[in-house]
Amino acid sequence: MHFTTFPTGSSEPGGRENQFDVDITITGWVPLIQRSADWPQFLRDASAREQFALGSLFKFSGNPTFQEDSNPDPATMDLAVLEKLIDSRNFRCAIRIQNIRAFRNDAMRVIGVKLDYFARSGYTPFSIFPERPFFSEGAAQEVRVMPWVTPDEQSNRDIIEVGFAFRLGWFPDTLGRLFTGYWAPWAWVSILLELRDDGNVAVAWKGSSFPSASLFINKVKPGTYDMRGAKLDDIRKFIQTKSKNDLAPARLEEAVWFELGKMTSD
Repeated sequence: MHFTTFPTGSSEPGGRENQFDVDITITGWVPLIQRSADWPQFLRDASAREQFALGSLFKFSGNPTFQEDSNPDPATMDLAVLEKLIDSRNFRCAIRIQNIRAFRNDAMRVIGVKLDYFARSGYTPFSIFPERPFFSEGAAQEVRVMPWVTPDEQSNRDIIEVGFAFRLGWFPDTLGRLFTGYWAPWAWVSILLELRDDGNVAVAWKGSSFPSASLFINKVKPGTYDMRGAKLDDIRKFIQTKSKNDLAPARLEEAVWFELGKMTSD
């Protein structure tokens, strides 16, 4: 597993340096549906044509081997677990950031960020073959903004956001186009870090309505989004995004901030 340092090069932004002793990971996963009784409500409400296209958002399988191998949402996270997940192909996306360093000026505004990140687009699984699932590799877009900083003078904080976009592979994307008339948009996940003037840090996350996703802070999983609870209108907005070059709309939910404690200073 190779981590990339952002920004590249060895130059430092200057100013006062703060470090975060934390690893943050988001994994995207596709729910397993073993029988029609397990269908989420939005899939029941969809037309037959939409149901066929939306099939690429789920794993449909009665194959016992597929069910036993299906573990897309681990209960805890470290590098060994992440590497095993990547090797299994049984994930939709993964992004991890670590070694986070922020540089502030005298007014305590963030003027630069350095961090290491790993980002990988995953696979869409299909139970086509009787003995094993077929995985269609997705397309990946480089970490879309790595990162950008939003100063907030009113509340004395800065928000650092690190995002990653990804899309269906050619096989499910072509099927979706045939049955809906739309190409798949860029799905995405994003990590938000809130840096406060008092030195405290909080983390939140957001993303599109597809796929399901889990947030890990160090080894702990404080948050999970399960797309089976989405509304049909939200899923339609996702598949009906105007251009396949556009990001899908964000899922509609309030961001929940998790407190990380204080930064350390050099």
